[in-house]
Amino acid sequence: NTGAHDKAERIYRRARELAAYSTDLDYNLATLLIQMKRPEEAITLLSKVERIEKPSAGLLFHLGNALALTGQNERSIDKLTASVAIEPANARVWIILGEVYLRSRRLEDAAIAFHKFLEYHRSDDRFARRARTVLESLQQKLED
Repeated sequence: NTGAHDKAERIYRRARELAAYSTDLDYNLATLLIQMKRPEEAITLLSKVERIEKPSAGLLFHLGNALALTGQNERSIDKLTASVAIEPANARVWIILGEVYLRSRRLEDAAIAFHKFLEYHRSDDRFARRARTVLESLQQKLED
């Protein structure tokens, strides 16, 4: 959280060498790797965690996000929809799901996801403005 990503990565990797296998360390390292714009490595770690543990909403969200960042839209949609099935009020999942649906030209699904995002997201920030802008555009396209 301090922005010292390289240092944090070294610490996580060292901890992984010292400790018996820890899915928590892999999960946390993977979320760091996503922030560092290295989603392919994150996918490897998160997939490993998913095979070992019962998937949580957070695990599925991060895995879906990493898959989206690598352009694996269908796999991303599968993970993100599984995440919101567990935790429907997670606005972060809905915004990414909306973007992936939009990229996949699934416009009706994108509109639903952006509406859900706005339902659960209480701030008027750049994400909310993006969702409203996309919804206005989608409404015009869906009416045509």
